[in-house]
Amino acid sequence: MTNADHGDCPCPELIEFVKTHIQEKKRLEVSRQLFQVYCCGEMISLMVQDAFDKIKDSIDKVLNLYSTKSLPLWYLTNSKLKHAVELWYEGEFSSKYVTESNEVPSPEEWEKVEGVCKIVDSIYEVSSALFESKPLTANVFLYHLHELRDVLTQISTTDSDSFSRTIVEGMLKRFDKYWNDMFMLLAIASALDPRLKLKYVEFVSTRLNGTEGSLQVADVLGAIHKLYDDYLIRFPIKENFMCYSSCSGPDTEMEVSPPKQVKHTLNVLQDYHMFIKLGIKPTKKSDLDCYLEEPVINGSPDFDVLTWWSTADAKYPTLSRMAQDFLAIPVSLATSCEAFYTKLRPADESLVSLKPDLMNALVCTRSWSSKH
Repeated sequence: MTNADHGDCPCPELIEFVKTHIQEKKRLEVSRQLFQVYCCGEMISLMVQDAFDKIKDSIDKVLNLYSTKSLPLWYLTNSKLKHAVELWYEGEFSSKYVTESNEVPSPEEWEKVEGVCKIVDSIYEVSSALFESKPLTANVFLYHLHELRDVLTQISTTDSDSFSRTIVEGMLKRFDKYWNDMFMLLAIASALDPRLKLKYVEFVSTRLNGTEGSLQVADVLGAIHKLYDDYLIRFPIKENFMCYSSCSGPDTEMEVSPPKQVKHTLNVLQDYHMFIKLGIKPTKKSDLDCYLEEPVINGSPDFDVLTWWSTADAKYPTLSRMAQDFLAIPVSLATSCEAFYTKLRPADESLVSLKPDLMNALVCTRSWSSKH
């Protein structure tokens, strides 16, 4: 369930009813931490809009010089403002632009506009990398948001301009609320990325929270086990499933092949040959434990985590099913260029007038076609 506006829920009674109903059905193991999902794209757009609101009068003056109204995409607004600042430095805007209908910003206003543009530029660099990820699955959000937080923190501590620092501090306040509310979901998704696993969650938590980070990691690990146990109950695997743990290098993952056929086919001999071949000891472990203990892998630039898990179902029968379900959670309703809108767009009347089943079919078809 995704709430586009990261604020108070407009229908708390409905939320509580649905949550209680799901809990009774044993389908909500980690309570509200995974139940209410906020739109990441909306959160970032609100951060930028907060900054623009601080210099609204100056922005209006600049756009009036271009005879342009406010633009719906915040990165286009920022691009227009940056261009205006460059022209101002070159002396293009002078008293001749002052008319009854427009007014040239003062030098102090131009400096504030320039400061906000630099901040928004940094946000755009990170967020565009996030929303252009293909596919945009839940596992990529924690890494990019961690990067965004580092960028904002650096600006707030190094920028000599007090106005810019105030802008960034307001952004960080909104960002931290989102981060705290969404951390459990994003951390689990990252742990289910074979390139990151739980080590990355530990890295992020200890970096941001110091010694208390280990408690946060323990909570994440406990939540993963709860979800996994639920999947074991709903989708039991064969009792003779056995996991083999290896000691391969930190950046590679060794794919264990079955031993060659021998005369004797007793399990003991097969296990013994595996022990000789790989220098490992077969243990009765869950596929979750095996996955977490094995080293991370090196992913290519076009790495597709859903494809990886779909081909790993033999090695991780239960965890593969759980991972594919979990990573498909839409962390952001807005994706691609839609993530940069600052104004609500009216719904298409031709869609609104349709019956729910047909509307859902059309929306899903558009979503599927955009991915291929």
